[in-house]
Amino acid sequence: MKKRILFGIACCIWLSGCVTMDMAGRIIDIDTKEGLSDVAITLKDNTDREINSVTTDDKGGFIIHKVKKGVYQLTYKKDSVIMPETKPIDLNILSKNGARSLSYEVMVESAVHGKIIDKETNEPVEQAGVKLINLGTGDDISVDSRDINAVSSQEDGQYGFEYIQPAKYKIQIERFDYLWIETPVFVAVKGKTLFFDDIKLEKCPIEEGIPISSGEYQIYSVTIDGEPIIDNSVIR
Repeated sequence: MKKRILFGIACCIWLSGCVTMDMAGRIIDIDTKEGLSDVAITLKDNTDREINSVTTDDKGGFIIHKVKKGVYQLTYKKDSVIMPETKPIDLNILSKNGARSLSYEVMVESAVHGKIIDKETNEPVEQAGVKLINLGTGDDISVDSRDINAVSSQEDGQYGFEYIQPAKYKIQIERFDYLWIETPVFVAVKGKTLFFDDIKLEKCPIEEGIPISSGEYQIYSVTIDGEPIIDNSVIR
């Protein structure tokens, strides 16, 4: 779900030996009218050199003091929020009252992270196929219209899905020499990152030296901070 964020900058000028100004602004969710806190704001010059960096407060506000005349770029970043690049800001050209305002659209979404390990050895399992299946947002879950994202676990067993839409999901994990597993349905909430506890894969039975998988998914009780995800529960 795409969320619009209003981004505003007001520039105030104090004349002295050299012209400097304070750049103040606020980032808010247009739908909720609430400020977006903990957004990292970085001011760079036209050579990409960092001039200053600040973080928005609990009301989404920020201020950068004593900025000299010049051309600048503002970048801003927050987990699970897609922030577009701003256009260059030319502080050599200001309106008579020294005010500037800008607005942008961003996407406030969710993320899922976890790690896969061997049940017996507790060693990380790499190259396991991890599917994130979007089951929609309503009560009627239709597998025919589901959306699937897939990644492979890394050398350290880590996997992750970034910028997913708030919705109901389940995860399926498979590797040829392990039993396949599936998590209960869980709900990703806007702007939240879910960190699953380690998922433990069990080795397949071996016949004539070949791992044999049943080809069916076993339900695995995924936990977050030790608390189990109950089917259709909402993680907040």
